[in-house]
Amino acid sequence: MLVTNRGYDDPRVCMEARALAAGGHQVTVLGWDREVDADYRRQQDGVEFHCLQLRSTHGAGLKQVLFLGRFWWRMQAVLRAMRPAVIHCHDLDTVPGGYVAARRLKAKLVFDAHENFPDMMDGHLPCMAVRALRRLEAWFVPRCDLLISVGQRLVEYYRNLGARQVILVGNWKDRQAYEFTADQVAQSRQELGALRGAAAGGGGGRSAVFLHNWRWRGAGRFGAAICAAGAYDHLSGTGCAGAGAADYRGL
Repeated sequence: MLVTNRGYDDPRVCMEARALAAGGHQVTVLGWDREVDADYRRQQDGVEFHCLQLRSTHGAGLKQVLFLGRFWWRMQAVLRAMRPAVIHCHDLDTVPGGYVAARRLKAKLVFDAHENFPDMMDGHLPCMAVRALRRLEAWFVPRCDLLISVGQRLVEYYRNLGARQVILVGNWKDRQAYEFTADQVAQSRQELGALRGAAAGGGGGRSAVFLHNWRWRGAGRFGAAICAAGAYDHLSGTGCAGAGAADYRGL
């Protein structure tokens, strides 16, 4: 997986990586840490995160292109050594480097669009740069083996751009992570009750009850959705190895 942040604190990246690892795949997330002095690796939930050091900042505007170019260049050497079967690009800013590596290594290319990237950059970059991003996206989308996105409107958007196959994998959460014991709810009520007088309309006093009773409607488990074998079966023809598992085999 390629991502232009550290990866290990990006919820979507981590959930997909965990789902794939649970399906028996060796997953490495190649990320970019802008705040350290050296490359490093770390293990988390059965996934290896390999972070490349390139000093920069977020929100650098057009100057970021220079740093992106260096990141794409450095990722080529790492990917050549790894020789992955699938290169999974998170967001448009990793796709150019991922595309070059996929062509060289004869790997499958997956584009995971967390959002409409050109729209997100509108207002942060000059109009000409945003138009260039739209053209770049329109060129790459039909050349990806699989496109994953987060909502139905984006799925239709990428189909209209000529995507070969598009899969919807929302930013769903495991509801078990948001379930609380009766003691935890009682403690939260007690703590929030002390602050109720400071909250407009006393709304804060309802937070614990809302959080305790909340469920993701229609989401199911994230892993079952990305049972990305749901996603990757379209290319692999293999079955999902159970809820929460994901499959790259045969991609």
